[in-house]
Amino acid sequence: MSIPVSGPGTGIFVERTTYKMISTNAVVAGDLVVVDGTVGTNVVFDTVKQPATADLDHGIFAVALETVATAGTGLFLFRGIVDGQTTGTPAVGAALAAANTADTFAASSTTNKILGFALVTGTTTPTSILFNGIEGFGNDA
Repeated sequence: MSIPVSGPGTGIFVERTTYKMISTNAVVAGDLVVVDGTVGTNVVFDTVKQPATADLDHGIFAVALETVATAGTGLFLFRGIVDGQTTGTPAVGAALAAANTADTFAASSTTNKILGFALVTGTTTPTSILFNGIEGFGNDA
């Protein structure tokens, strides 16, 4: 699936993609998670978890759109503009990656997968992010 290069008006428009997923840990709206590569009960890739070091450069990421209890099912965004939790204060336009093994975004300073760009200056409260957790936007190499 390709990302549209324009939407209403002008400029980049990332089409919103959401799926219902099972979460292995409790999350709140804005938390960053990664798809668990383990085969689920009936469906492959039906579960998300907190990112681990091995996921940071090639995982399939999503952002929780609602509060989900441990082992609960909820709605997660894989592409689009989303309010995500950030660590530090990334500047407007900063490339964002997963903040190590936390459930937040941080300004990228490593070779991790670029997951999005800050649309406003980041804070520890949800920050508006242009997000693509499936393909990403390259690596910060």
